[in-house]
Amino acid sequence: MTKKTNLTGLLRDFFKSVQGTLILYFIIIAVIPTLLLSLITYSASSRIINNKVQIYVEQMIIKVKENIEYYFRDLQSLAYMISVNTDLLTALREETFLDRWKEINYNNIC
Repeated sequence: MTKKTNLTGLLRDFFKSVQGTLILYFIIIAVIPTLLLSLITYSASSRIINNKVQIYVEQMIIKVKENIEYYFRDLQSLAYMISVNTDLLTALREETFLDRWKEINYNNIC
């Protein structure tokens, strides 16, 4: 208990001195505004980063949507080309489909 009382007394004596008063004013004038400025800066930068991330995500969603649309258009075009390809349709109708498929595939590679 005496240690706590001694510490309190020392702090009281320290802040009654000129040196203690100057340190207290330094804390009030320098440290507190710096902390407030840091909090304001953090809040503003956090909001800006969140907005930029949201815009980026929206742009990515739009790009993915466009890519999926292009993919399905290409798939539809490919399906149409297959449906009008007489060689392929003939091969699909024949019983020897695999042999004919190998022949078509070989001709396309060469």
